[in-house]
Amino acid sequence: MADAGGSRQRLVALRGGRPDRRRGLFNVWDSLGFFAGIVAQGWKGRGLGTEIADRAERLARARGAARLHGVGLVEDAGAAALFAGRGYAEVRRFYEMAIELEEPPADVPLPDGLTLDEVGDEDMRAFYDALGDAFQDHWEWHATPYDEWFTMREGQHHDADGPLWFFIRDGDEIAAVVRNESRSESGYVGAIGVRRAWRGKGLAKALLARTFAEFRRRGRTRVTLGVDADSPTGATHLYELAGMYVESCTVVYEKAIA
Repeated sequence: MADAGGSRQRLVALRGGRPDRRRGLFNVWDSLGFFAGIVAQGWKGRGLGTEIADRAERLARARGAARLHGVGLVEDAGAAALFAGRGYAEVRRFYEMAIELEEPPADVPLPDGLTLDEVGDEDMRAFYDALGDAFQDHWEWHATPYDEWFTMREGQHHDADGPLWFFIRDGDEIAAVVRNESRSESGYVGAIGVRRAWRGKGLAKALLARTFAEFRRRGRTRVTLGVDADSPTGATHLYELAGMYVESCTVVYEKAIA
């Protein structure tokens, strides 16, 4: 659900004027609500997870959501039990994948007539349109309106160290895009997509190679990304071929609340 948007609300509790050991994030896209909560080690078993879920369900009903998604790590038996006890069912899994760039990545050649470029200020709308088109087949994809997306992403396509977003052109059309983020000790692939007409031509692999090369140039030898375990485009296998491995797995749970 990369670059999905909606009404966001932080669920942050305070104790003595300081952040408590429970945190959450709540979103609504159309009729679907989403929340993620964290209870710190040492604070589990005190009902804080239940409180986060209670608040999320109240907010979802107030916003008119018909369904609510919650997430937990696959190994978190406590979260699984909490969701099951509240009537949630597992509907999807997502992998966090990583690569350690011990050697410079090899260049990936593009088909004749295609070019890989950096995203400039003037390319933002075309980039947004191509990203939305590429993600239309993805599970529970909800696009953010352009003005909201632009406000959120303006200026992120580059920083003082150079470019972060790239795309592949086929003449006047954008065939594939990647949106990256440079973090303190690593790089992160926030979204990568290839439009239907250009799939199966190695474009995602070329964008990954360019991304890996840029992060390594910056001294970020570790790169991560999130991917749908059941991606209709076979993305997990593609990333494995590029040298990435599964580091963790998140489970999405769903409940009808209308």
